[in-house]
Amino acid sequence: MINELVAINDNTLDDEDGDNSDWIEIHNPTVGVLDLGGDFLTDDALNPTRWQLPAGTTLAGGGYLIIFASGKDRATVGGEFHTNFNLNSSGEDLRLYASDGNTLISQLIYPSQIADIGYGIDDTDSLSFLAPTPGA
Repeated sequence: MINELVAINDNTLDDEDGDNSDWIEIHNPTVGVLDLGGDFLTDDALNPTRWQLPAGTTLAGGGYLIIFASGKDRATVGGEFHTNFNLNSSGEDLRLYASDGNTLISQLIYPSQIADIGYGIDDTDSLSFLAPTPGA
């Protein structure tokens, strides 16, 4: 599931290039390992296959995966993932689709964002603004 995002990342998490890229966190709430290889992330409902996770991408039970929404378009297993799009700080509809490009796995519609404040699932399982917790 899409668990958290930061759409205006000024100081919360640097990518491998030292840039403050937007980021998205995916969480596996199950106990089993999930195969995310071939799944898609998009911020465009008319383009569900906008950016694809590479084959071999897995997420341990209870684990978290950070994907930078930087526009750098990097998808190498073992390296940082970077989408080919950035997040809109005014809000938008972020979606995770299965590898068939049709099955919606998770969706997070978020409002206008604040610099260095996360938006996502809080400890009451509600959507809210929160202190960023990348990887946790």
